[in-house]
Amino acid sequence: MFKEVKIYTIKCDECDFDVLSYSTSLGYRTTDDALSFAINEGWTETDGKHYCPECTAFIQEELEEQCKNTALEEEHEYKQATK
Repeated sequence: MFKEVKIYTIKCDECDFDVLSYSTSLGYRTTDDALSFAINEGWTETDGKHYCPECTAFIQEELEEQCKNTALEEEHEYKQATK
């Protein structure tokens, strides 16, 4: 007899990489199980989106660069305003 079984995985919202690439499992019975495995493998969840470790590192680098640029712009504007 065939029986349909629902299983879950997580794919990176940035590059579409599947968390099951790290696993011998075919899938997880619950979304919580899938998320728990992903987090243990270095994935992150932000605003309901999931990111593999490589994309997480890339996104963090982009954010750090944006913060540096914003800080430099604010410093420049402050110096201009106080002249």
